[in-house]
Amino acid sequence: MGRLGGLDERFVSPGGGIVNLDFYREACEQLDQLVILLGEGTFHQFHGGVATNVPMVSHPMDAIFQEYLTIRGRPFAPLTREVDYLGGITPQSARFLMASISAATSLNPAT
Repeated sequence: MGRLGGLDERFVSPGGGIVNLDFYREACEQLDQLVILLGEGTFHQFHGGVATNVPMVSHPMDAIFQEYLTIRGRPFAPLTREVDYLGGITPQSARFLMASISAATSLNPAT
């Protein structure tokens, strides 16, 4: 297993760009087994960040993805590897999971 070493300081886009997704991807790539605990949650504070409530015409995502390409030498892509799921889905989280599944499948109907 490699050494993760923290966030890559080359990400300089306002708000860090996609440094969090990069860190997650790098961490997952170093694992022999990826386990997701169903029913557990994470917290994300809703705020007026650099990409929140920004009109699409001035949204910074193109620049953020270009920054990733420059740093990593490849376009950003979601992690695709086998995951082991443990636990169960609570009724409180089921509606959020269904909304995520619906959004994901509407973007890629082949899934």
